[in-house]
Amino acid sequence: MQKSLTIQDRLKADGFKNEISNALPSHVKPEQFIRAALTQIIDNPDLAKCSQVSFFKAIMKCGQFGIIPDGRLVYLIPYGTDCQLIIGYLGMIELTKRNGNVGSIYSAVVRANDDFRIELGLSRNLIHIPKRGSEAERGKITGAYAIIKFRDEEFDFEFMERDEVDSIQQRSKARSGPWKTDHSEMVKKTVLRRLLKRQSLSPELREAEALENDQFQSQNSRYDPASQAKAIAENQFPSLPESSTPAFEEIEEDVPFDYSEEVNEVMK
Repeated sequence: MQKSLTIQDRLKADGFKNEISNALPSHVKPEQFIRAALTQIIDNPDLAKCSQVSFFKAIMKCGQFGIIPDGRLVYLIPYGTDCQLIIGYLGMIELTKRNGNVGSIYSAVVRANDDFRIELGLSRNLIHIPKRGSEAERGKITGAYAIIKFRDEEFDFEFMERDEVDSIQQRSKARSGPWKTDHSEMVKKTVLRRLLKRQSLSPELREAEALENDQFQSQNSRYDPASQAKAIAENQFPSLPESSTPAFEEIEEDVPFDYSEEVNEVMK
């Protein structure tokens, strides 16, 4: 009986390289993309235990966004046997900057001993002077803010108190992932995402927002992750033995991403 192909086997195959090349923007090389995906599996072996369908859906979505799955811009998180894609703080920044009207955008955490003030009303302003010294000397995190400045000098900002951020973190049921390994980055992403909800920005950013809310409709996209995963299984690789075929049968229904409650709720 033919040996069942692993996720690593499929990533290294010429068929997948051809598929991901069609999805990637010209400045992202498929070899670089594939090498990053393989590195993620080496760094987190539990990814190799995920269903191949969920893994390749996540990978093809990274390709559609033009983001390399390097563990910085996006996170591939094994949640049981499901591979979930979470766009990180730096990934949100990357997608936002693709809008030509954005001059600068960033988030920061506020600590208890910082000098922090917000002015509202007819003239809005935000002042943050971090206390010099270590994080311990600055004190515990009391909140976070995000600021976006446009090329026409207009700006907008959002601030969230610590308890608001904590309530979002508590909705995550994952035992591992960015809330555990990159807490400050997720705090900054939380307030950034709330700020971006009221902006009219790039199509990629709107799709990222829909993805996080499990509302992305892939039929409006040229590169549908479900159909691409199906192509990887049926067309671009050697035939699978009968014992391994069921891993791809769910694709026949062309279902959208099946993200868990962690991804749905983490940034609400």
